Amino acid sequence: MRHEDPRHMGLGKTRASPIALQSRGHGRPGRKAAAARPHPAQWALALALILYAAAGALLAGCGSDRGLASIGEVPGDDRNRQAFIDWAGLRNPVLSDDSVSLKDPCVVYRDGTFYVFTSGASYRTKDFKRYEGPFEGYGSPDITRLGHDSYIMVYQVKDTEHPGPGAGVDPDSPDNLYRRLFYKTSPDLEHWSEGDDLFPALPPDRNIDGALALQGDRFYLGFKKGVTVQEFRVARSIGASIDGRWTDPQKAHAGEGCLLDKLIPIIGDTITRWAENYQFIRIDGTWRMIATARDPARPIDFGYMRSHEPFIYRLGGPEDSLESWTNWVDKTQLMVPYEDWNTLMHANSAYLCDWRDHDGYFYLFYAGTNQETEDGRGHGRIGVVRSKDLADWRLPGDTGS
Repeated sequence: MRHEDPRHMGLGKTRASPIALQSRGHGRPGRKAAAARPHPAQWALALALILYAAAGALLAGCGSDRGLASIGEVPGDDRNRQAFIDWAGLRNPVLSDDSVSLKDPCVVYRDGTFYVFTSGASYRTKDFKRYEGPFEGYGSPDITRLGHDSYIMVYQVKDTEHPGPGAGVDPDSPDNLYRRLFYKTSPDLEHWSEGDDLFPALPPDRNIDGALALQGDRFYLGFKKGVTVQEFRVARSIGASIDGRWTDPQKAHAGEGCLLDKLIPIIGDTITRWAENYQFIRIDGTWRMIATARDPARPIDFGYMRSHEPFIYRLGGPEDSLESWTNWVDKTQLMVPYEDWNTLMHANSAYLCDWRDHDGYFYLFYAGTNQETEDGRGHGRIGVVRSKDLADWRLPGDTGS
């Protein structure tokens, strides 16, 4: 990787024994021996094992491709599209840096250059082979384009004024898990304003993974709140601009939920409808959300690396209704192929780019790794796949139709 002086880019200034059914005689012939009652802990263990075994089957109905039926190819001249990205000449990972772990990618194309923002660092490239950078990274960045010369980035920063959770936490230590949502603006993705608090009225907490969408004359903000109990929240701007005024955040749901979710509601927040790393994207006139959720094959594996997979959802109602933005339906897993380099963390914190107008394809960027780290989160690298319909995903080098 080629590194250049970050000053040339200016990307801103500012993450038990078995259950024993023993028989005992009562000294009275002709009576059957009574079975000892299992200990409550044994019942709990048995129930946990049953839930674990059943979870995969119960969660299997949470995702399908029913939400992708209306998405198709944008007509165009394939002869002109081939020059956009040299897909045949690419291999994953398309971006890695030994000096920094790269996660939470956000990729924006402007005037022949691809701008790659991650939680670790930022880069720019024209071909995903040679890069300028690294430049400053931003916590879980999300960029909304308002026009050719207007961009808003939402990201998270450590809350040093109100650290937590708990009292006495060193604001600058890793024990401070509290975050605030900030934003910057830019005319060209290279020169950024100073960062400012996006939602000043938010109470101190771990507020992360902010995503922004402009619908009509209002902005909609999605984010994840909480440390142990984590919730998807959505708010709407009071006015037509980003000025710090928002409605009270409403609890949102990523997916309709399943039988297990309905039987035990807390399961919905932690497994079936848990999600993070949100992205709002309008596709063919319909608002969709890309988010990271539990792998249905490992529904109760809460490890950071092995259970995070990309999903797509559809807005569950009228697009100008705040209630609709709290209800995301048609949860569908995006089936990214495995490779040798991402066997531990497969396709985490994915970001979707609709570049069909350029070459007829959607591109999905994601973090992966096969390298363990002491913090259990792995040394992230960035991979990419592409698809014409969001269902059939092809790896770099695979140019088949």
